[in-house]
Amino acid sequence: MNNHYDVIVVGAGLAGLSAANRLKEKGYSYNVIEASSRTGGKVQSVQRPKSGRSFELGAQFINPDMTELMKWIERAGMQLTETATPADAVSMIYPAKELSSEAIDEHEEELADWRTDLQGDDLRLSDLISRLSLTDTEKQAVASSYAELINLPLDQASARGVIELMTRYTSELEDSHQLNAPLADLIQYMTNTISEQICYDEAIVNIEETASGYRAVSDNHSYEADTVIMAVPPAVASKLTYSPALENRYRQALNSYLNGSIIKTTWVYDDPFWYDYNLNGDKEAIMDVVYTDPSGVTVVDSSKQGDGYRLTMFIGADAAIDIAKQSSREQMETALNLLENVFGSPARAFKDAEQSVWVDEPFCGGGYGAAVKYGGIPDAAEILRTPHGPFAFAASELAEQFPNHMEGAIRAGQAAVEQVIKLKNQQ
Repeated sequence: MNNHYDVIVVGAGLAGLSAANRLKEKGYSYNVIEASSRTGGKVQSVQRPKSGRSFELGAQFINPDMTELMKWIERAGMQLTETATPADAVSMIYPAKELSSEAIDEHEEELADWRTDLQGDDLRLSDLISRLSLTDTEKQAVASSYAELINLPLDQASARGVIELMTRYTSELEDSHQLNAPLADLIQYMTNTISEQICYDEAIVNIEETASGYRAVSDNHSYEADTVIMAVPPAVASKLTYSPALENRYRQALNSYLNGSIIKTTWVYDDPFWYDYNLNGDKEAIMDVVYTDPSGVTVVDSSKQGDGYRLTMFIGADAAIDIAKQSSREQMETALNLLENVFGSPARAFKDAEQSVWVDEPFCGGGYGAAVKYGGIPDAAEILRTPHGPFAFAASELAEQFPNHMEGAIRAGQAAVEQVIKLKNQQ
């Protein structure tokens, strides 16, 4: 077995799969080292053997601006289907039972203005939200949305770091589409083309520099290459040790990230009772619900055309951390109680359900991605996506566009390949 390669890719999530496929296209020798027993990272699906019904445990929603992801979908012979939410559906704040306001929709512009006002200083995200020109209920709704979106307690999150993250998400389209098949099928398609070059159950713990490049070391083996692409989330990458030069270059930026926490629950129903919701005397179709108590909880209509009616709940940050301490049965019941609080007894008439807990996951981290903590380097992503010689990080959190999304992971993997190969060829 060849033990020296042009490139070693550490991690077989979307960033790693994207990088490896690009390396294969360019004719370089490579090896992918994956710590777990599967590819895909935070993209994971389950399918019921009898009904054929599938659930996405991690990433799920897509928008057509995600062009690199769309290319893979088309290559695999798959298609998008639009989430089947009524056109007049509304967003609701609960328990206030108020419609989401235009001021909430426009709060990002005010946050962007704060980026200039901070002038290099930083705030806790909780402090910045408290300064927004919103009502108390609106502030609570915004705070809850961010607790779910970045999956961190807001008093631990860097306001500048979150604003910097937002500036890299430039699409104005809603993530209103889903794949017409399990996302695991797309992962398998990307895996099949490089399957012979993947080593599973091999957690890399150290990256050393050698006379000819780098050595990636696990507890049992070592792998040598001219170049290394670390395709793992930054908070996970921070657990490794590196050569002195890499430590000096990246350690502070790596330690700037905290893993998020999220619990995702999906229920399937015969009847979309949320399309006929009594909101203060008016009948409304509900598109999503933002809870302000507990904070960090949202529910969205995730129904796919021709695939039944579904609601998906995301529980993030402190709420996820607390619920993760419960038994799996208690976790499901806690989520169901929260749903029943809004929709009443029809919430319990589900015909199928699935739950996934992304809290302290050892190899993928938790939540949708890691976020910069208060006291960290707000522009840590820029530092980490800048190669040091023929060594580069690649993760969704670092992507120049669509961070913390599947599209960002694919782009990060591709960009890392272009960067390290360019630097390798210059040596």
